[in-house]
Amino acid sequence: MSDRTSYSYVVTSQKPTAVTCSVAGHFTSPDKINLIVAKSNHFLVMNVTAEGLKPVRECTVFGRISNLLMFRSLGASKDRLFLLTSKYNAMILEGEFSEDDKFEIRTKAFGNVQDSIGRPSTTGNIAIIDPQSEIIVLRLYDSIIKIIEITKESRELSAFNIRIEELEILDMCFLHGFDAPTIAILHQDPMGRHIKTYEISVSGKELNPGPFSRSNVETGASRIVPVEPPVRGLLVIGEESIIYMNGTDDPIAIAPSIIQESAVTCCGKIDPRRFILGDESGNLIGLELECDDAANKVSQIRVDHFGVSSIPEALSYLDNGVMFLGSRLGDSHLLRFEPPTGDSGRGSISVIETYSNCGPICDLCVVKLEKQSQAKVVTCSGAYKDGSLRVIRSGVGVSDMLEFDALHLRGVFAFHVESEFDNYMLISMEKSSALLKLNEEIEESRIESLQLGERTVWCGNVEHAQIAQVVESGVRVISEAGLSMVADWASTSAITVASCNQRQILVCCTKMLHYLTIGRGEVKHVKSVLADDELSDVTVHPLFESGEDSHLAASCTWNTFSAHLWKLPTLEVMNTIRLSDAWVTRSICLLTLDRTMYCVVGMGEGSIQYFSVNPFTGEFGSTKQLQVAFQPVYCRPVFTKTGPGVIALTDKPCILFSSAQKLYYSYINFKPLTYMCQINSKMFPNCFVLAGGDFVHICKLDDIRKLQIDRVPLGETPHRVVSQPTSGTLGVIVYGRCRMEGPNTYSTAFPTVHDKVKGLTYASGNKFSFAPQVGQECELYSFVVCDINTIEPLWSLRFRPQEYAVSLVSGQLGDDPDHYYVVGTAYVNPEEAEPRSGRLLVLKFSKGQVEEVAEKEVKGAPFCLRVFNKKLLAGINNTVKLFEWAQVNSEGLFKRELRPECTYHSNVMVLYLKTRNDFVLVGDLMRSIALLAYRDTGIFEEVARDFNPKWMTAVEIIDDDHFIGAENSFNLFTCKRNSGSVEEDRLYLTETGMMHLGDFVNVFEHGSLVEFQMDKESLLPTEGSILFGTAMGAIGMITQLTPERFQCLDELQRRIAKAITSIGKIEHGAYRNYATERRTEPFRGFVDGDLIEMFLELDEEQKKQVARDFQVGASTGSAMAEWLQLWVGTDDKGDAIMKTLSVDELTRLVEELSRMH
Repeated sequence: MSDRTSYSYVVTSQKPTAVTCSVAGHFTSPDKINLIVAKSNHFLVMNVTAEGLKPVRECTVFGRISNLLMFRSLGASKDRLFLLTSKYNAMILEGEFSEDDKFEIRTKAFGNVQDSIGRPSTTGNIAIIDPQSEIIVLRLYDSIIKIIEITKESRELSAFNIRIEELEILDMCFLHGFDAPTIAILHQDPMGRHIKTYEISVSGKELNPGPFSRSNVETGASRIVPVEPPVRGLLVIGEESIIYMNGTDDPIAIAPSIIQESAVTCCGKIDPRRFILGDESGNLIGLELECDDAANKVSQIRVDHFGVSSIPEALSYLDNGVMFLGSRLGDSHLLRFEPPTGDSGRGSISVIETYSNCGPICDLCVVKLEKQSQAKVVTCSGAYKDGSLRVIRSGVGVSDMLEFDALHLRGVFAFHVESEFDNYMLISMEKSSALLKLNEEIEESRIESLQLGERTVWCGNVEHAQIAQVVESGVRVISEAGLSMVADWASTSAITVASCNQRQILVCCTKMLHYLTIGRGEVKHVKSVLADDELSDVTVHPLFESGEDSHLAASCTWNTFSAHLWKLPTLEVMNTIRLSDAWVTRSICLLTLDRTMYCVVGMGEGSIQYFSVNPFTGEFGSTKQLQVAFQPVYCRPVFTKTGPGVIALTDKPCILFSSAQKLYYSYINFKPLTYMCQINSKMFPNCFVLAGGDFVHICKLDDIRKLQIDRVPLGETPHRVVSQPTSGTLGVIVYGRCRMEGPNTYSTAFPTVHDKVKGLTYASGNKFSFAPQVGQECELYSFVVCDINTIEPLWSLRFRPQEYAVSLVSGQLGDDPDHYYVVGTAYVNPEEAEPRSGRLLVLKFSKGQVEEVAEKEVKGAPFCLRVFNKKLLAGINNTVKLFEWAQVNSEGLFKRELRPECTYHSNVMVLYLKTRNDFVLVGDLMRSIALLAYRDTGIFEEVARDFNPKWMTAVEIIDDDHFIGAENSFNLFTCKRNSGSVEEDRLYLTETGMMHLGDFVNVFEHGSLVEFQMDKESLLPTEGSILFGTAMGAIGMITQLTPERFQCLDELQRRIAKAITSIGKIEHGAYRNYATERRTEPFRGFVDGDLIEMFLELDEEQKKQVARDFQVGASTGSAMAEWLQLWVGTDDKGDAIMKTLSVDELTRLVEELSRMH
């Protein structure tokens, strides 16, 4: 057991994506419509334009956003925001443009409205603002409402309490058209649901009876919507009916069939008489109040079904028939309402734009394929009909601008003629070339001086406003002015490959290498040399920044698998390296990245080999290899937003780039490529031409380090996912609502994954004799196998009603060479409080279908499964059970079965299990975590336990002595095994870290999203990587810090927190403090990586403030001392090393940390 304490660095790779609320109005200026969308701890301000939504500002809030309202004070020209967090921090925000035309959000008033006593409402926080924008009413605690007066002068938001009789308030709104502020509430008691109204006396701080009330409205009523003048009143929306009431006239009620299908989840206002309702099935329903204008009375209510979209959480009408639909369970959309057409007279909806949402992430697995360094993460995302698998990888996205076909491709090139923009593109083919002119349209063209009757090997702009073309027969130089050929050089044999910078050309004719230079109106042959072997590729280094000619070139060979470094202009060999004994060197690239010259070689089996080059001596650094693909790699230099790099053209194309003097790579999410060039034309600014096979695409590449997300729709809720690389598959548990049509025949309202599989079977056995009747709805669980590469559904194994698949694992059991899936199921009886029986089903995917190998009945629900030392570990209700994979003789036949080996009790309910060596970490429903050890005697022994009660949501083992957990109050904590000399002390897991994350963590998994770190000799200040997924769609990473490194970063986060001005003036420490209903602990043992990375966004003065006298110390010989010496150099102080970090050094440190995720 180690005495070392591990500290954690927590950062989000992807911010929360689930929408919790949205509002629309004039926030940035009086003449622009804005949409503000809240997603957990941040909100986005966007302009509504004819082209769609344009982002203006993204703001992080030190808190989980609970409510977001927009209002306009009397006499104001634009709107303000009221925001409330889950820790009861309230604020009023206003948008302003600074002198440099940068949009800033100012906190006009703020305050904390938390009470020291009071029971938080079980139905969530409610916030409403009166029509005159004078008071805000909050319902945060049962039996109490809070009143905040909005005044221009006060910077402090303070609230006073008014007690209210109604205990369980479901919804609340202000009514229009009354002199005094009047609220209506929908509340529930044992007698049913009721409407009641109150007048608020602000001066008297009391509630007076309102204009009307109504008892016993529909029992399924869930929300109330105010109706604005000229008609007034209230809409009560239930599960079966909609009622309009105003306290004066008789209520008007309708019971349309469309709202009886699913419960209404939200309502958006179009204008005072028209509304849009969204329900749990994603139906969008138009509601219109038809009025008698003379009497200002509602005569009837009309509803129309517009269509189906994602299940909405927020609806905000923008303008001109466009509405934003924000979803928590699926993707969000920008929708257009189309006018009624045809005989039906009904309108429809069309999707303008889709905004990806990974939430809620129920489970995830890290998939790392053989021979590939970069992993991808597959998440169980969404719910119900919006359920999907999301494939997430750190890579480069591609936005297609144009696509066309081209047969027998051999290359693509772009150049410009008397323009700063490229206006020509040349397509090289097997025996000819084609020229395209880029005007307002693309058209085929011809330049007489260009040789189009041959394959073009290279073409582009060179010095002195000239164009160079290398064809098989020689080199041509063409003047841009007049487009006449001004020089040429003829080759005695066919040119196979060529490389060129602004005035140097290297061409190769099998073994013969020619070096030429280009001047004004001339091309000059300088030197030729016969190589020892046939050359597969050549490269000449770009001109140096000083404008001097390059004195280095490189080549690679077909048969000797070598790379040569040549000295220019003499073509002397400076160095040679043999790179393989079997695989051909297919391409080579020589360039300088971050002041270091590299030679990058693409190999025939899909790997890249690279090494540094000393430009003066020609000495090579150590060779490093990276397996990026499976097909030959063609390396070509490119220039991206981050600077120069290398694009590897292969079946899995990627870009190599340098950052902080380290090499990284990022995959391009595109099909296999063979040729490319960059193009910057008026039609296609800063684009890439990507080609391969018989296609050519002109596209934009996204930022290199942006996460790329692919959606695989399932149509049902995904529950668990695991990978099985040996069979090349993923296993997924899904469930959804079905209608029973007959024996083994079920129908669904929406397409599901089962419609796409190649085969479908039903699991054997059924514990219950009863089953749903024909026509009844039931919940059906299934195990679906998908291809690990394409995520294509292959096979579905459906369980019968009342058998719920709750857990899943994949692995090798015992001495059996096969790999199996094991599904844990529970038989659910509605009359039982918890399942009393279930089974473990061992499955094998073979020959394209799922085969049932064995099953084991268990007494309870196996909530979690793990493969533990080639045995099966299961958490079944309140026990931990270990099963061995035994071979038995049954009637002369040998078969396998699960045989119980040992059991451990002492839990309330075992929900999570994680294993490492002989240790088992148990996550309990309400008893936090416990560490078990498996002894040689075949029993489990409890080694240590966290005795502080916690309701767990996820657990993970960091190492043998450190553990991390998440609980249902949105907190993270770490524990350490106690190494005390007293045996009783060693039974305790000591809490070493406490942090409020602000999101509900559902899963931890060891792994990383980032691309392979190519420079392995560098020393990053972290150890290990654990990914986590949350209910709001966030994906984060946790890595470990030594105490010295923690002290450095902890001091940095304290300084940054002090330097920044947070939205709502919320202190960072108060936000991150560990908090539950019964316990509050200070933030400790964690570094907030999101806060650390805010350093890069600070202005120069703030950075200087953070860096002022920032000293880092380490003992000589420690890892921290090595890190300091590597990064910044040191001032040796004997036994200790001290360094004062500058702004630049801190920036490099934070940039390095940001690249880890």
